[in-house]
Amino acid sequence: MALLILLTATIDPMGRAGVLRSDPEIRLDDYARSLDRWLDAGSELPAELVFCENSGWPLDRLRELAADRYPSDRLRFLQFSGNDYPAELGKGPGEAAIIDHAIETVLADRAGSDLVVKCTGRLFVRNLRSLLPPATETPDLMCALDGRLTQADSRLFIARAETFVEHLAGMGEAVDEPRGIYFEHVLCRRVLRAIAGGCAWSPFPAVPRYSGWSATRGSSYDRAAGMARWTLHSALRTLRYRPRSPL
Repeated sequence: MALLILLTATIDPMGRAGVLRSDPEIRLDDYARSLDRWLDAGSELPAELVFCENSGWPLDRLRELAADRYPSDRLRFLQFSGNDYPAELGKGPGEAAIIDHAIETVLADRAGSDLVVKCTGRLFVRNLRSLLPPATETPDLMCALDGRLTQADSRLFIARAETFVEHLAGMGEAVDEPRGIYFEHVLCRRVLRAIAGGCAWSPFPAVPRYSGWSATRGSSYDRAAGMARWTLHSALRTLRYRPRSPL
């Protein structure tokens, strides 16, 4: 099964609520650092890379970064106007629009053949290889759900291309951040609906280890606090899922 990595991007958030790291030039730096690492990782896996941006900010710097480093038939830059909605609605509708555009442009033709890794474009996942499912046991969908089954972590999720097409399109219409309904809530509902419809879901076998900056918190995953959070979450996961001795 071929692997496709979808990197979602909004270089200019245009004053969206809930985005502390909002300067387009700073965000462009974030995307460039992340893409630089994905180019190396994509070559090693190997994987096709799709970078999809919705604010219309020039991508010349990113294209130049990738030039001569990645096969042109394995790297695509997609861009469209998908961030021109009221700022008070937050960033969720824009993220959903990026996924819709990727589905319409790339994924609809890949059903039955590709496994898609969706990652926030400003982040790199250091341990992605350990998160990928075995080729012989690939579930329809992998993501992290919270304990109350109300939110899904939207930074990273993995699904078959047909799962994106059938279950993850059109999520933006249900996002209503002023009323407390975020993209993560809608994504979780779609995941649960997919499971109810017969899709095989799996949690990640390990805690994703991110590198980069959180735009929501304005903090770095690479600094001591970020590393400490990952270590703590990994330890708690080990305790939660450790095998129990038979009675």
